[in-house]
Amino acid sequence: MGAPVGNTYSSKNNRLLSDTLRRVALSGDGERVRKVCEEVFLKAEGGDLQAAQFIFDRLEGKPAQAVNLGGADGGAVKFEFLGQWLTKTIQDRNSE
Repeated sequence: MGAPVGNTYSSKNNRLLSDTLRRVALSGDGERVRKVCEEVFLKAEGGDLQAAQFIFDRLEGKPAQAVNLGGADGGAVKFEFLGQWLTKTIQDRNSE
């Protein structure tokens, strides 16, 4: 469920930190960003796996996470509990 209509607290137009970082990054013809990128590459070349992973994630995108939508044995998901609860709720409402 999304935010209520008119809620701008997390809109892309109301992100002070991101806006400020973007302005700082682009100052000086992007020289600051270039320096940061150079440092990340130097760390990766030096064996820093976290820096290498960061580079790969940015260049190639993060791999898709596998999600099992089946039951525990790979079969269908059973909704027995929900069905029992729903039946009881309907019976309770009808008895009121």
